Amino acid sequence: MSTKDATKSADSDNSFMRKSRTYGASVDEFRRWKEATIRKCDISRKGSIDEEIHDLVSYINSHDDFFTTSSCSGRILLCSDDLTTEKRLDNAKQNSKKGCHWFFVSHKTFDIKELTSTFYSVDCSSKYKFEPFVLHAQCRTIEKARLLHTAAVESGFRNSGITFGKSGRKIIAAVRGTACLEVPLTNDKGERLVADDYVQHIVDISHQKLTLNLQMIHSFHRNLIRILADRDVTESQKVQLPKEVYRKKGRLPKHSAVTSVDCDSFDEPINFFI
Repeated sequence: MSTKDATKSADSDNSFMRKSRTYGASVDEFRRWKEATIRKCDISRKGSIDEEIHDLVSYINSHDDFFTTSSCSGRILLCSDDLTTEKRLDNAKQNSKKGCHWFFVSHKTFDIKELTSTFYSVDCSSKYKFEPFVLHAQCRTIEKARLLHTAAVESGFRNSGITFGKSGRKIIAAVRGTACLEVPLTNDKGERLVADDYVQHIVDISHQKLTLNLQMIHSFHRNLIRILADRDVTESQKVQLPKEVYRKKGRLPKHSAVTSVDCDSFDEPINFFI
């Protein structure tokens, strides 16, 4: 990299850091948002936090600088393909979930008989899906969002990211994986497109993905605890080093015993962080 490019890059980084100080919310404002969000009813289809991530969500919400806004531990489902029939085309202009019927859903591995008993009764276009873990958390500052994002990426959730509201005060960290699976199983008339062996095959694949997904969730939880703990220790160890003292005729100024240390009188280096 040329000197000119390096200087331009450094100026860009410094500009971002200056701007980043204007993002985020005050402590009081963030607390009000958090309290209002926690008081709201869970409007998800399930209506509660998934058991597999209950401890993780509780841990995140226990911190003053975070609160979760949505989450799913990962799931396997058989659902209607609402955009394939004229009757449901209008739903394409809205949230696709509103016109999507779930025939089967599970957040854990299952016996294939549980799926096939439902599969044979489907009379419309349907698809088999695996959706990995997803979590959205509002963060008070960019620094806190960066810490959560680091824990997510280190745990294998490569599709994670950070978004900002229009005013820059709301910062959302999204934790997402990439191990998705989606396979059509029936056509518009409900006629099967695949054989039983293939259904068994995709069920086995989705179970493997679900197991790996759970391992990554546990890894994310551990990494987040470690990273936040390390940050707390670092901040608690910050001390103001004594200012440099200049001698005059071999004598220290007044009050030097409080404001400085005569390093020349020690044989060993002094560690100010003990």
